[in-house]
Amino acid sequence: MNDEYYEFLETYYSELLVSKNNKFSKCDKCKNNKQFISQLTDEGIQLIYTCGNLGEKNKCGVQFTILLPKYINYVDELKILYDKINNNINLQDINSVLIVSHQIIKLVFIVIANITCYFYFAK
Repeated sequence: MNDEYYEFLETYYSELLVSKNNKFSKCDKCKNNKQFISQLTDEGIQLIYTCGNLGEKNKCGVQFTILLPKYINYVDELKILYDKINNNINLQDINSVLIVSHQIIKLVFIVIANITCYFYFAK
């Protein structure tokens, strides 16, 4: 995140606290009440600092908008991943593969034993 983001975030919350005092609750330029709006959008939570007036450009109206970042709770995400991995294992499929593998290994040993006997008695 860049410094501008943190400056806007600091301004938003400091102005919000200062505006609780009625003396500082109005916009200096248009005398409307300062508004501090938080709204949920598709991108995340958005903080809007405005005086509500659409007067002169860059003096009144929306002063700035901040989009708060989404934070990931890694403990919860890790648990979800762990559950997905462990719940998607079908033990019957694994067991059938192991049985087939065991049978193939037995057959390979029998073939090796037969080849060994053939060469031993062929001499």
